[in-house]
Amino acid sequence: MLLENDANLAALGDRWRGAAAGVDDVVVILASERFGSGVIDGGRLLHGRGGGAGELAFLDMVEGVGDTYGIAALARTWAADALAGKAKTSLRDHAAKGVEAEHVFAAAADGDAVARAILERLADRMARVIGAVATMINPELVVIGGAVANSAGVLLEPIARHLAKYTATPPRVAVSPLGDSIVTVGAVRCALDYVEKNTLDLELAVPD
Repeated sequence: MLLENDANLAALGDRWRGAAAGVDDVVVILASERFGSGVIDGGRLLHGRGGGAGELAFLDMVEGVGDTYGIAALARTWAADALAGKAKTSLRDHAAKGVEAEHVFAAAADGDAVARAILERLADRMARVIGAVATMINPELVVIGGAVANSAGVLLEPIARHLAKYTATPPRVAVSPLGDSIVTVGAVRCALDYVEKNTLDLELAVPD
């Protein structure tokens, strides 16, 4: 049986068919509900002794972060906090069914001040996360992946603006074009790698 966690598969998938194609030193961060990352160093997926390379539980100790909640989760939470007050915002149009991350991104694009403030907070938080990863691993590129990547392109400029405050070795930052298929694409790449490496050892079942 061949097993990999979702973040490692995301790293394999994006390096194969995404923003990291051809990049040998890259960290891919799944950033929708919870942060997780896969690390490719020198073209090789890192696992560590027990498979824990790239785990981001240490974010609990990073100032201004404090947990591993991702962009989508925080967008919902911060929008709910804003709606609990008296702020004038178009996000109230979605309050009955619940504000999702895509509502926040859309409202910000339309100039909603509350939504734009939430995106600025998200960008600062992502810059802190990427800054911590960049300081330890020093990749050429950090890719934001997962379903939220479809909307997260708008965060790239403010992330870059904040990033210089949090690391002396800022990497390039991109969003994956693979969206929520990034893990599936990585699973295909992982299977292909296994077959290519073990072709001579595979036994094919012959039907009776």
